[in-house]
Amino acid sequence: MGYGTRTGYAPHLTIHMVSAEDRESELILHFEDVCSFRFSAPGIVQPLLGVGDVSGQQWDGVIYEFRDGENDILFFLCRDFEVSIQNGVN
Repeated sequence: MGYGTRTGYAPHLTIHMVSAEDRESELILHFEDVCSFRFSAPGIVQPLLGVGDVSGQQWDGVIYEFRDGENDILFFLCRDFEVSIQNGVN
């Protein structure tokens, strides 16, 4: 049984980041079946996100590990993710 089917809900996370240069394009990061989510930001911080393949750990439904490599602000595990860029935001 996969992670999302245990509770009847599949936790997803979507992060939208607008370009600081032209404010016309947006980076969209979508993560599926998120677990072990941790976010701690005492101030306004833009974390640099690193990804690791943890499929060798054989955790049920967990393939990727994401963490902020500089400040330990953000950490979570997920089954899958997508990255896209949308133009013409404003």
